[in-house]
Amino acid sequence: MIRKILFASSNEHKLDEMRNLFSSSSWQIISPKEIGIRPLNVLEFGSSYAQNAIAKIEAYQQYTHLPILADDSGIEVKALNGKPGIYSARFGGQFIKNDTQRNEYLLRLLDEVVFYNRTAIFKAVLAIRFHDSETIIREGNVLGHIALESRGMNGFGYDPIFELNNGQTMAELGSQKQEISHRALAVKALLDVL
Repeated sequence: MIRKILFASSNEHKLDEMRNLFSSSSWQIISPKEIGIRPLNVLEFGSSYAQNAIAKIEAYQQYTHLPILADDSGIEVKALNGKPGIYSARFGGQFIKNDTQRNEYLLRLLDEVVFYNRTAIFKAVLAIRFHDSETIIREGNVLGHIALESRGMNGFGYDPIFELNNGQTMAELGSQKQEISHRALAVKALLDVL
């Protein structure tokens, strides 16, 4: 029996990725739009990925009795003392309007940093809450480096500048990303307890 989970996001890239990651499970990811919920602008004031994910769940839970899944993810760069971290989606401030500009900004900040000092961690935290139940939280992490330049056409966010140990960026992986990404690892950990 297929059971539905509301994914608490209007980000189409994340929604597509989550649908793919859950496709072989007994859970079906649905968007807020599919059940008539307008996009919500959830303010992320938490001091951790988990707190931000839970804030998204709490914003949507008044609209449905379905289980709600939310994520918060980011990239932590050692040379920047772990930044952008939980601020990854809005890194660079209000004048940066898209992923390409955000990636260019991060690359400029690391312009004088040699490759072996550009270590980074891609983190994803997933939280799921069943109606009137406790929240289950799982995390996925991938180690890598910030590339010297943007490469690859697949993926979104920081994927074109996050280089894995095999020399490819996340954006160069294609469908293999669905097996090894930070979000894929978090989903696997979550499905183990569901």
